[in-house]
Order: sequence, then C-alpha cells, then structure tokens
Amino acid sequence: MDTQLLDAVQLRLSQRETILANSDFFSRSLAVLEDVGFNHIHCLALGSPTKEFQALYQLAFLKLLVKKFATAQVSVYDPVFDENDAHLLESVLGYRIADVSKDDDASATLYFMPHAPRSVTDKFIATIQPRWILGNDVTVTMGTLGKARFLAEYPTLATLVHVAVKDEKKTVLSDQDGKEAGKIGTSEEETLHKEKTTDHDRGTSADGFRVAGRRRKRKNVYVEPVLEYDVDSAYFESVVVKRLECSASEAWKDSFSDLALNIIVGKT
Repeated sequence: MDTQLLDAVQLRLSQRETILANSDFFSRSLAVLEDVGFNHIHCLALGSPTKEFQALYQLAFLKLLVKKFATAQVSVYDPVFDENDAHLLESVLGYRIADVSKDDDASATLYFMPHAPRSVTDKFIATIQPRWILGNDVTVTMGTLGKARFLAEYPTLATLVHVAVKDEKKTVLSDQDGKEAGKIGTSEEETLHKEKTTDHDRGTSADGFRVAGRRRKRKNVYVEPVLEYDVDSAYFESVVVKRLECSASEAWKDSFSDLALNIIVGKT
C-alpha cells in the first residue's frame, strides 16, 4: 500500500468534492433524485479512483450523494480495484466492496453506474432487474452499432432502449397534438395557399394547365429489417429518462457526459 499516494488522492478527492458541491450540475442532480425512494447506493464500474481522473470526480459525486441523502448502505465494485483503491474505499470512506447479487433489494437501491460498458449494463439489467440507474442515458447506448447488431449482442439493453424511445416518441406526439388542438381555425389566405400548393404538387397549375415535370430515376433504397424485441418477457413496461446536462467547459465533463436518471417502471 502506497501511503504517500493515498494522502495525495484524499486531498484531490476533497478538492473535487468542494467544487462539485457548489456547482449547478450537482444542484440539478439533487433535484432529479429527491423523489427517488432509495436507502442503498450501489456504485458499479467506477474505475480506479487512485489512478483515474474521471473516477475520482465520480467518487466525489458519490460521497456528496451519500452525505445529502444520509444513505445507510453504500457498496462499490469494479474488478480493476487494487490494494490502494480498496484501502481508500473501505478503510477511509467506510464503503463495502461487493458485486451485485440477485438477493439485493433492487426496489430500494439506486445504482450509480457512470460510463458502464454495454456488456456490463446488459447483463446487469437482465440479472438484477433494477428500478433506478444513475448512469448513461440508455437512449444513446446503441452508439454506432446499428439496431440489428445492438439487439443481437445486447438483447436486454436493446429492448429497454426500444421501450424508452417509444415512450419518448409518445411524449413528443402528445405535445404536438396539444399544440394542434390549440389552433382555433385556418385563415382564408392559408386555405388558398394550401390549395395552390396541392395543385402544384399534383403537376397542375392553378389555371388548370398540366405542368411538365422531370421523371426521377428510381434508386435502390435500403429497407431496415423488422426486428423482434422480446417485450412480452421483459420485466419493464416503460422507461423515463431524466437527462442531467453537463457543461462542456467544466473540468468534470468527461466524468458525467450522457449522465441521466433512468427510471425503469416494472410491469404490474
């Protein structure tokens, strides 16, 4: 164990904790989390706080959450933890190093998973069936994989994203319907403009003459395959994503990019 290293890390951790505590980002995070009824925080895929810049900011964030919500239980786990990490987390901070288990009370646990890999997240969701994940916004986890490959390699995560995106579209459509319902009527000028536009689109001018147009060559258009998501077997019925935007100018931006509270609503 490197005592000199640990002393330096604790000093940097304290500094980062002070910076985050006074930030708008942390204030917004608290506002999003205040209605979440958890009594246990389980942090996964943290990285090595004694070696990694991002992990130390994430650990500072975790410390602030524990203080604010007076959480009785705190667990952390990452297979990369070494002897120095273990001493800092267990002996200095008093956290328990433990992986997730099927016996965990997922309904009362906030899972803090900053930048967890897709493979870890997919297996975790399938096994633990969490209710709250404070981690990557699930709607952006597909990245550049493409839907078919995403579903084939990470079926549980892909199904969760599929449901989340559908819920997101429903919200957008509902907002648009509300705006349309708010329109009382259409003016005479707007009606006339629409009629002229329709005539032009059909290839007919407003005075009745046919307008000559170019024939377009048909191009081969890629048709995306129909994908089968096993929604019926999933434990969830909807997903609410509350994104926590982080300014690109902040020192911790890479530690919390794409961070969101993903609320996974189970089937009743």
